[in-house]
Amino acid sequence: MDTEPLSPLRRRLCGRDNADRVAERMCEDGFGPQAVVRTRCELQPYRVMPSDETTDEDVELEVVML
Repeated sequence: MDTEPLSPLRRRLCGRDNADRVAERMCEDGFGPQAVVRTRCELQPYRVMPSDETTDEDVELEVVML
């Protein structure tokens, strides 16, 4: 089954830069330390989740408010 290429908007929303921005905003908004985690899903290659729910090998970035 062939998959359609990702649209430019989808590619931007799925990108690492956007995941970093989301993690920073969530941390600033009081959700605690957040991590950007790499997944194996083409439609969601990065996921933002609480740092304490991650494993070290998948974490790309951890955001903590000092």
